[in-house]
Amino acid sequence: TINKNMRKLIILITLTTAISFAQKDNNNKMLDTLYLKDGTVITGVIKKNLNSAKKIKMCKGNSRKKTGKCIKYKPVEVDSFAKFYHRLSKSNGVFGKKEFEKGHDKYYTITFSDDSKVYANLIKKGNNYDFYHYSYMNNQNFRQIVTATKPNSRKIVAWFKPGNINEDIRNAKKAFPKCEKELEKFRKSSNKKNTSITDFIDEN
Repeated sequence: TINKNMRKLIILITLTTAISFAQKDNNNKMLDTLYLKDGTVITGVIKKNLNSAKKIKMCKGNSRKKTGKCIKYKPVEVDSFAKFYHRLSKSNGVFGKKEFEKGHDKYYTITFSDDSKVYANLIKKGNNYDFYHYSYMNNQNFRQIVTATKPNSRKIVAWFKPGNINEDIRNAKKAFPKCEKELEKFRKSSNKKNTSITDFIDEN
């Protein structure tokens, strides 16, 4: 009886420990990670304020629900950060089955031609360009642009406002005048529905 009770106790402790480690591992996977330019790495929860896109707030903590002290950081201090997301990926109607995906969006500090710096989400790492999505608030209106840099430079060489494919092409013509003829051919082609504007620009 003692041996049986001992075995039960050992099994219970093992299961409790395994669950605890699993919960901790799951919490770690859902945390954000901030990489500063001085090499410091901080984990916690990042609060990105779209009304002040040039600042983020990192709140230290072991889970997304319980956070401690929060510190604001400017782009001049930040190299990059990975922000956790849990968003809808597929929905079969209002009452149908919904599928969600989890992961981390990677943001980098990028620089405009006037040396102003902002945080932008890397959406494509190409052979000729890297493309970033930058969103912000302007007079209570949500704005967004797609920026292009040379590979690994993070210095913006062109940008355009995203929209539907025809709007993308029209705006990209202004941003990439050297590709204007190729973009016009792309606009008239049947392949434009199967190729993203960033893929096309990078290849041409």
